[in-house]
Amino acid sequence: MPTFKKNHVFDEQIELFDRDADFWWKMGGPFDLLHAMNPLRISFITKCIGDVRDLRILDIGCGGGILSEPLARLGANVTGIDTSLGAIHAARAHAEMMGLNIEYQHTTIEEFSKRDLGFDLIIASEIIEHVPNPTSFLAACKQQLAPNNKGIILSTINRTSKSYLGAILGAEYILRWVPRGTHEWNRFLKPSEISGIANMQWNELKGLSLNLRSREWSFSKDLTINYIGWLKEQVNYSAP
Repeated sequence: MPTFKKNHVFDEQIELFDRDADFWWKMGGPFDLLHAMNPLRISFITKCIGDVRDLRILDIGCGGGILSEPLARLGANVTGIDTSLGAIHAARAHAEMMGLNIEYQHTTIEEFSKRDLGFDLIIASEIIEHVPNPTSFLAACKQQLAPNNKGIILSTINRTSKSYLGAILGAEYILRWVPRGTHEWNRFLKPSEISGIANMQWNELKGLSLNLRSREWSFSKDLTINYIGWLKEQVNYSAP
């Protein structure tokens, strides 16, 4: 079992995800908003990348496998990694129950990247806001990209006053849709910060807006809270 670098906030968040590991696939549970976001995430990936059949995909921060599984059903060869051992156990158990061949490993991307594997596409969805060091995280992501790769699909939360009101006060403290302590506002990154750290450019970038009544997600031009993007080496989209 790998030993992770100690970080107070990071360790607390791992403990939180370990505590809720049995609820990854429970409807009405703490991961409902991620399940609701899944159709948009899959839509964005297939629109940007096209057919994912036979692509080697690394799903970083895979949790219980709620994004890994639909990608595997589309024919991708999926590997999922997560720092929560409980989440990995939940992911393995559910994939086995569904008859899906997905490799799950309990590790960090920094440890994982020491192996010379190489993936066609890397997905980092709702994870970079939790990592201790975004610079080493993104460097390790790039290290795992194979030649002629498809790039990185990344979704996260912007660092704005609106995201503090919506993602922290609203979702965690008022509506209690997300367990308290799931996020720390000063760890949120702006799109321009991510592209700068990664030394990559956004090839596509969209906002993700949540309808508070229906709890349904939709694509939006509003990047001030949640956003999803496609990072590649070449420039053809300018981040705000």
